[in-house]
Amino acid sequence: METAWRFTREFGDENKTVIHNLDIAQATGYHPPENPIVRDDALLERSFSQIFSTLDRIDLSRKQFIWLHLPHIIKGRRSYLDDMDALDHIVVYARGMVGDDNIFLTTDNGHMNMRKGKVGYGFDVYEPVIRIPLISPKVDGRSEVTDLTCNIDFPSLLLEHRIIRREFVVSDTAYYAQSYRKTAVVTERFKYIYNKQDKSEELYDLTWDSEENYNILKYDYRDRDRKKRIVYNELYFYPYREEALAEEEKLHQIRDSMWREAPLWYVWYGGYERNYHFKKVV
Repeated sequence: METAWRFTREFGDENKTVIHNLDIAQATGYHPPENPIVRDDALLERSFSQIFSTLDRIDLSRKQFIWLHLPHIIKGRRSYLDDMDALDHIVVYARGMVGDDNIFLTTDNGHMNMRKGKVGYGFDVYEPVIRIPLISPKVDGRSEVTDLTCNIDFPSLLLEHRIIRREFVVSDTAYYAQSYRKTAVVTERFKYIYNKQDKSEELYDLTWDSEENYNILKYDYRDRDRKKRIVYNELYFYPYREEALAEEEKLHQIRDSMWREAPLWYVWYGGYERNYHFKKVV
């Protein structure tokens, strides 16, 4: 409410939006072994009570869009996925209120889950982070949809009950002006990644290499065991290199078509990146 609310008051009809802030988030961060987070069923019940009582106060006789953004960890549970039973309980309650034809479940991001030695999210565009679940009422009677879709397709899904099939989607870790931005252009099979900070590039064949271990654009690497440089394709067999490089050229062009650099007045200050706008004083 302190940081985002004032920036959302510029689209019109804001008076129709009602915000309910609930104390249901278990803070993440470092908790030392002598003071660990533990399961607390009584605390979880208080979280449920806040959620359900708030939902009950909403006038469902009117057409409403309710966005319930659950925290990373529901208070009363101790880590990611440890509260899946709590999520199920909340979904069951919502189904009783509005029925299955009015519920959409998704998430704003995934989690690295120890892939590539990382436990969080926010700094990468690898598959565990950007390939997120979406459960919705059936569209055209389809039980499963494998089309390439994106978060920007939600208006069509929600308002028109229509799924847009895309040739590619784009994912970013940061805004265009920020120096640590990583951008991915993804098709059904290939993914191209550009790392702005060091200008490095990555290309993965998601069909051949679903865990994104083999960067097709990297020629050699330092073998820690042999203590010397090794050429990738001398030790690793990948039969679609020419096809992949042709696709990389297309994905690179897509990235170039949308790429913008930061303005000259964009600076790093006090540990934070900020964008300064100067006015000429007469």
